[in-house]
Amino acid sequence: MLGRVASALLGRQMEYRPNPQTGAIEAVPVKEEKGDLWRHIVTGAILGMASAKGTNSVLGGFAAGGAAGIAANRNMDQQKYARAQQDFQNQREAQRGQREKQADTRADTQIEMERQKNTAQLEMWNKEQILHERDANLRDAEFNQRSNENSMQMQRWAHEAGGIDAPIPGNNQVGNGAAMQKLYAQDPTKFQAPKGYDRFITQDHDTTGLTYDKDKGFIDEQGNPVNLEARTTWHVSFVPQKPQPLDIDGATLNRLFPKTMGGVADPKQTYHMPFEHLAGMATTEHEMSRRDADETYKRKHDDLRADMDELKSKANNFTRQADEAERQGDRGTAQQLRQQAADAYDEYDEVKQQANPHSQLRKSDSGRPKDGAPPAAGPQFTLKDVDTGSFFTRPGRGRGVVQIPGISGEDTTKTINDINALQTVKERQDYIDRLKVPDRTKSDLRRASLSVDQKKQEFSATPAYTEATSFLDKLSPEARAFKIDNSKNYNDDEKAVLRKHYNLQ
Repeated sequence: MLGRVASALLGRQMEYRPNPQTGAIEAVPVKEEKGDLWRHIVTGAILGMASAKGTNSVLGGFAAGGAAGIAANRNMDQQKYARAQQDFQNQREAQRGQREKQADTRADTQIEMERQKNTAQLEMWNKEQILHERDANLRDAEFNQRSNENSMQMQRWAHEAGGIDAPIPGNNQVGNGAAMQKLYAQDPTKFQAPKGYDRFITQDHDTTGLTYDKDKGFIDEQGNPVNLEARTTWHVSFVPQKPQPLDIDGATLNRLFPKTMGGVADPKQTYHMPFEHLAGMATTEHEMSRRDADETYKRKHDDLRADMDELKSKANNFTRQADEAERQGDRGTAQQLRQQAADAYDEYDEVKQQANPHSQLRKSDSGRPKDGAPPAAGPQFTLKDVDTGSFFTRPGRGRGVVQIPGISGEDTTKTINDINALQTVKERQDYIDRLKVPDRTKSDLRRASLSVDQKKQEFSATPAYTEATSFLDKLSPEARAFKIDNSKNYNDDEKAVLRKHYNLQ
């Protein structure tokens, strides 16, 4: 009875916990266990004896003990509440610190990614500038003029954004292009920006005193083609990785970047733009213009190359026919054919003059005999029996037979005998051309009716022959023979030519 009274007086035990939804401290009753009854009794008794000291009344002592118990319980309850509140504050502070740390980490990562993106953007611009250095001579006046204007403007903006001139020997000196390009290839570390900066390369071409000719490119007062590499100036700057934004009016943006902007910028509005955004627009503009120029150049020179190849083939055919006519003793026909070959060579040279003077096409050789040199002798070779290896077949388990595709077995034998009976190349070629067989078969018959010497003349005129002999020259005779016999890069005729070239049995 006394324990229950004490329990009632002291109150139920409570715990205090923060509500995660509201953040308020809430009291949560503690479930009483079996021993809690005796704890209340003992607590009441102890408090009663302590409080009744100095009085002779039992009830007065009990009341005094109850009052002391209630006060002690209230004090303990307040302590629990205070501890819960402090724990909650500590927990919130720890969570806030963790969030701030995570936010700082995300911010640092974002800043680093942004820095890398900006560095890459400037390097894309640098790549475009170096590509322009290589092909400036192949571009027209409009392309070079616009590239010059954009490049010089980007150089000014780089300095306005906080950029500085790179301390590289010869930097900004007029006409330093060749020297800077050589230095860039030999010691690229000189072009590396210090910490906190990115490199930024611009270049321009001095066309003072030059005019542009659509066939010759830029020419001087005497009409001679001029190499712009000698008139190129490199400017290398180090731009802060956090450059100052720039105020650019819309009219300037539309004028410098017509392909990129498409004229959408308001000419009357001023735009506050980060330098890396300007570099990105300039890079895109230059890349698009360069690709358009590449396509125009390629289309023109591909057409010229096709015409030149056709004229060269025509001249070579006339020359071969003239050689054959001379061997047949028909000098009148030979002279006429050589004149036709000369006309084809002249036309070849005229077409070549339409190519850009700095292009590889302009350096092409027609194969015309040099002035004063006797006409090249025609191919001297002997005829041989048709090589039937090209037409050897093995149907099923039967024995091997020789059959030309498109011709029966009996007619194959007659055709081969007829070809072998002819005494000149022209006769054989005319006979083969009249056969009603596929073109591939005619080509095989032509090859099969020539000697190894003639095949060598044909094969040796190709880049594949030069490449093959350059490689095989480095090998021992045994390795050379093995390489020729097992290579998949050459057909049987070419292998025969290579074996004869190296006197391999």
